[in-house]
Amino acid sequence: MKFGEMVTQVEEIDHKDIREFVEGLVREAEEIGLEFKAYGYNQLGDEGGVHIFVYSIPEGAEIQRAVVDALFTRDDDGQPNACYTIYIDEIWHFVPYYC
Repeated sequence: MKFGEMVTQVEEIDHKDIREFVEGLVREAEEIGLEFKAYGYNQLGDEGGVHIFVYSIPEGAEIQRAVVDALFTRDDDGQPNACYTIYIDEIWHFVPYYC
């Protein structure tokens, strides 16, 4: 997987630490009813970058906004705050990081 590339299967991620990080977030998102669609990341020089997750909201699903907020904005590692946006039936989750 190269910078700027998106994958639709977690198994396609060749870096072990990144794959484990992605697997953990995807598992938690699926537990609240979301469906994983894609993952990608981009690095901004030597300073940092951003992980990008795309999830679909299944038709008829009752996703609680407070639960989504808690999952997608938590700060448990001292990195910059994560954020997300909901557009129609998708959630785009952005997780910035420092190198």
